[in-house]
Amino acid sequence: MKKIIYTLLVIILTANVLNGQGISISSEDLFAKASLSYEKKRYSDAQVLYQQLVDAGYSSKELFYNLANTYFKTKKYGYAVFYYEKAVRLDPSDEDIAFNLQLTQLYLKDKIITPPDFFIYDISKKIMRSLSANTWAIMSLFGWYVFVGLILLGKIRRMQRRYVKILITTVGIYLLFCTINFGAGMYLRAKTEEAIILNAAADVKSEPDNAGSIIFVLHEGTKVQIRSEKADWFEIKLPDGKVGWLRKDDLGIL
Repeated sequence: MKKIIYTLLVIILTANVLNGQGISISSEDLFAKASLSYEKKRYSDAQVLYQQLVDAGYSSKELFYNLANTYFKTKKYGYAVFYYEKAVRLDPSDEDIAFNLQLTQLYLKDKIITPPDFFIYDISKKIMRSLSANTWAIMSLFGWYVFVGLILLGKIRRMQRRYVKILITTVGIYLLFCTINFGAGMYLRAKTEEAIILNAAADVKSEPDNAGSIIFVLHEGTKVQIRSEKADWFEIKLPDGKVGWLRKDDLGIL
């Protein structure tokens, strides 16, 4: 089964799905070598090869997922969470990615209690995040085509008004639903920038200065919200409301 998966991934690369860009032969070979190293349990070797593709600018859920798996196998949980999160953002519906992310989070030191959201907002957020922004955009575009097509079809063929109204209303509701979720997702992404602690431990300071006092310590894999930045520092906020300053080198921006 694993060999089939790796073969499919190589085919995917050949089909140029990584970031919508053409993939050179060397990059295809690199991905294949990384997959082979992972299959042979040479996780550090696979990690280096996958990371080279990421550093070269390639992006796909398969690449991020595989790289995250290598970091998990080598017990670098901060980087594992970081790349699982990046893969989830490309495909929130992938159960394997979500499961591995949850599994990795069990190994994290920081257990931050997040206050529950208002239930309507919580449900809306779950629906919105059930699909990627690209998927919502495609579904909205499809809805527009159908919506306009129905209007033109009704005029050309003089279809019965009753049926035309029902179809247009149904598609209109679908279109509104997809557009709202797409818009809300883009708004939240623009408004809320998140990051993952990559280093084993990071001192959160009271001010953006090495001489600042340490307020508390965060550990690898913890997700934080970026509030502002100053020179080599980010002001961060935790889900429980705590705030402070972290060096940029401690974080991976999602």
